[in-house]
Order: sequence, then C-alpha cells, then structure tokens
Amino acid sequence: MVSIDSEISKPQLRNAISSRMVIFIVFFDLFIQFPIVAPYARELGASASYVGVIMAAYSATNLFGNIITGRLIDFLGRKTPIILGAVVSSVALLGYAAATSPLILLLSRVVHGFASSSLTPGSFAMLGDISPSNRRASVMGLSGAFVAVAAIIGPPFAGIGKDYFGTEFVFIVASMLMAFSGLIFWILSTETVYSDTRDGTQRFKRFFSELNLSNIFNRGLALACIAVLAFTIGLGNLVTQLPLALESLELSSSVASSVFTVYALTAMLMMVTPIRTLSDKYNRILFLNLGLVTMGLGIGMLGFYPGIVGAFLGMAIYGLGFGILFPAATALVVDSTLVENRGLGFGIFYGVYSAGVVIGSLMSGILTDIYGDNSGIPFIISAFVVLIVSTPSFLSAFRRNLNSKE
Repeated sequence: MVSIDSEISKPQLRNAISSRMVIFIVFFDLFIQFPIVAPYARELGASASYVGVIMAAYSATNLFGNIITGRLIDFLGRKTPIILGAVVSSVALLGYAAATSPLILLLSRVVHGFASSSLTPGSFAMLGDISPSNRRASVMGLSGAFVAVAAIIGPPFAGIGKDYFGTEFVFIVASMLMAFSGLIFWILSTETVYSDTRDGTQRFKRFFSELNLSNIFNRGLALACIAVLAFTIGLGNLVTQLPLALESLELSSSVASSVFTVYALTAMLMMVTPIRTLSDKYNRILFLNLGLVTMGLGIGMLGFYPGIVGAFLGMAIYGLGFGILFPAATALVVDSTLVENRGLGFGIFYGVYSAGVVIGSLMSGILTDIYGDNSGIPFIISAFVVLIVSTPSFLSAFRRNLNSKE
C-alpha cells in the first residue's frame, strides 16, 4: 500500500475538510442521541435495565464493527467504507423515527452502530495519513474541536427539536444530514491508501490471512486504548443516567440538554487553543493521565452534588478532562501505527471506545434500577471505576519516569 505525498496540496485540503465534516456529522448524530434516546425508550415502554441495553446496543455493534471495518479501511481504502457507512446509518436513523416499540428501537440501534463503525476510524485514519509527525496532536486536537462543536450544537438541537416538533423530527433531520455528509465526502475526498491487489478471490484471501492483531497492538496503542476505555465507561454512565436524573427534576429537555453543551464548550475551548499542541512537545502519557483524573473528578462531582448546579459544574470539569485527553490519545494512535494499518489501529481504538460505553451504560442501567433515577451513587461508582481502569496508564508513566532517571 502507498500513501499520498505528505506535502500540503489541494487534495489533502479537500480530504481534511471532508473528513472533518464527516467527523462533525457523526458526532452530531451521536450527541443528539444522548439527551433523548433514553427518555424515548422509556416512552416506548422500556424499563431502566432495558434502557441500558438499548443505549449499549449501538456501542456493542459498533465495537465489533470497528475491528472489521478498520481492516476494510486499510484494505479497500478510506473512501468506500466511509460512504457506505454514511448511507446505511442514514437509513437506520429513519428506523429510530419509525419505532413503535423498544424492540424496533433496539434493532435500529444495532444496525446504526455497525454501519457507523467505518465513519470515525476512516476519517481519523485519513487525517493521520496527511498529518506531519511533529503536528499530530495539533491536527487531531483541531479535529476533536469539531467533535466538541457537534456536542455543543447537538444536545440543544435535540432538546428543542423534541420539545417543539417531537423526537421523531430530530432523528429524521439526523438521517438527512448523514446522507448529505456521505454525498459531500464522495465528491470532495481523494483516496489516501491504495491496495496493491484488486482481483476478488486473491484480495479476500489476503484480507483474512494478513489480519494479525499482534502486529499492531503495541505499547502506545495499548495505552491509548486503556485511556479511552476509562473515559468511555464514564461517558456510558453519563448518557444513560444523567438524562434520567435531570428528567426526575422535572426540567425541560432543552434545559437538560444544555448540561451536555457545557461539557462540549469546555472541551472545544481546550482544543482550539495551543493547549492541544502540548503533547507534541512533551510526554503524551502525562496528558492521558491528567485528562483521566480530571474526568474522574467531574463524574464524581455529579454524584456528590446532585442537582442542576452540580450537573453544570461536573460536566464542565469532565469537558476540561476530555479536552486534555483527546488530542494526546488520538495522536498516540497515529504515532503507534503505519499507513497500512492505521485504519485497523483506529478501528481498535474506537472499538474500545464503544466497549467502554457498553460497560458504562449497562452498569448505569443496573445501578439506576437499584438506587433510582435521581441517585448520585451511579456517578460516584463510575468515577471510581474510571480511576481504577486508568491505573495501567499511571503505572506506565511512573515506570517511564524511573527509567529516564537511571
């Protein structure tokens, strides 16, 4: 496989624009789900545990899909899997709007999760292909800012759209935007990876014979995955428990959604400033650890100070931690992979991302059944789990520091 020239060019600029547009739409689609899917599932008749299953279903299928499509992104190129993922995701979102029972909603999320598994790894792999080695955290951090912008716009849009036009309207708009992103990506983007072999039988033999995770799963990728696992366990808890907790306070959907906007705004401010470039100059693992500790404190704040004020403060701290962690973690994935396996590297990374959301969502659903919608216990336990899961990253940084002194 070969990559396009790393020199700045018009095709690279179009790739950067189209990839970041896909990233924005994918995360806009994700963030509009946070404040409305759990209550929507409740309206369709799901119990708290069933809500946890429905929330986790997207991430569970996304987990397996990321590994498969990550390999396809390396093998077939970045472009085709992204376009197909956008089209099928658009159809799945229409299934949300048409749902008349928790089961239909669950099935729609299963399809949606698998279909969208090519979008984020493919887009970040394409950005990694065109990023200079000394500016990877900067490039990834700026791309992360698009994630934050989506998080700023998405939840309020979902809340206001639900209050004025109904939940189904929100999903229909998301479906249209997803289809639009696939079309624009098809028009603008230029392939950055080309397979050396294109004949059918031989190509698919190579697809399976060359799939060896041990060749890619090195220390850097492992640490990035541990960090994202810890982060997303907390995220899974937040997207399942926090909307229910705020709804129990009898707040409108738009007010509840603004809590997620605070998180996103804080993260965006971190990633559009020079702070995002610090891990290009210093130790990336240091920033992984700093981000994880900060996010753990933010989640814990939600448990110890229940209510709207505690929610705003906790989510601001959580967003601060995300803004520190994301550029370092994604740059570490680029550092740890080559062009020919970068799609699989990001597939593993976002597969672990999905696994963390599954664990957090299921854990939150069970704890909510036990302690109730407005209990702070799920947040406190989640904060503790985030810090425990992140322990290997702390130990790695500690050992590295000792070795540097010897």
